[in-house]
Amino acid sequence: MRAYRRMIAVLGLVSASTPVFAAGVAQPQFAQVNGTCLKVSIGTQDMTKACSGILGRSLHADGRTGIYFFLGENHIVTFSGTLSTDRKRDAQEVDTIKVDEMLLNDGRSKDPQRVAAKGRCTTSRQTETTFIVSCSGSLRQGTAFAASFQIEKSK
Repeated sequence: MRAYRRMIAVLGLVSASTPVFAAGVAQPQFAQVNGTCLKVSIGTQDMTKACSGILGRSLHADGRTGIYFFLGENHIVTFSGTLSTDRKRDAQEVDTIKVDEMLLNDGRSKDPQRVAAKGRCTTSRQTETTFIVSCSGSLRQGTAFAASFQIEKSK
């Protein structure tokens, strides 16, 4: 329950009290929540079976944010972008990220592989206790991606 509250809390804007570390660079805020990974696919590769029951979210001082899907023991697929200001007036939609990049981290390389992308990640309320984070779009070459994760308030 506490992890869920942290995740929902970081879905909003970065707090003005973001700690500042060495050289005046604000460190990103990161939270994770447990739930059920429903889908992760890139093109014809369905990676859903490898997807864990943990979803991550980062918020950076420059306005960027990322949604992290953890695969296997050390792989991470991240959909990165900025919070959308073009939101529908929909009580079910908590927030939307305009995705402009996908990052692939194999857990061994220092830097993740970055791929230009176009799409969105939406967090929406399904019921009073259930939220769905859903990402979809395409990569630079036109390859489709889709990922979704269910969060239960009681977990």
